[in-house]
Amino acid sequence: SIQRAIKFLTHPRVVQTPLEQKREFLERKGLTREEIDEAIRRVTATQPPSQPQPPAPRYEPHLYPYPPPQTHYLAQPIRQSTPSFLSYLMGATGVALVGLGVGYLTKKFILPAVWRALERSDQPEKADSTAIAKDIQSLKE
Repeated sequence: SIQRAIKFLTHPRVVQTPLEQKREFLERKGLTREEIDEAIRRVTATQPPSQPQPPAPRYEPHLYPYPPPQTHYLAQPIRQSTPSFLSYLMGATGVALVGLGVGYLTKKFILPAVWRALERSDQPEKADSTAIAKDIQSLKE
């Protein structure tokens, strides 16, 4: 039972735990105070004296105007690639299709509308010219 306590006390996840929490855990597992004290004595006798860890530096805003620097990971540089033949071909195809579409729409809708508008504007002139032609005809007779 003392061997299990020693194994528990030397486990890497438990080493930094406060002694009182270790004692409480071992008592809940059924060890007596004497067994726990003996296990702690053996563990401290086999371990070299540990140097106390210096406290982590704290950020004190009144001493430093800016927060401590954060660790940033550099992104991979973006590779610049030259356009391939396929890119040029697709671009040229797109331009050609847009041109064909504009031509089709112009022929199908725009030109007929323009011709209709011109015919309507020409009609009064034709009416006047036929009236004039009739007048000329009547004068000749």
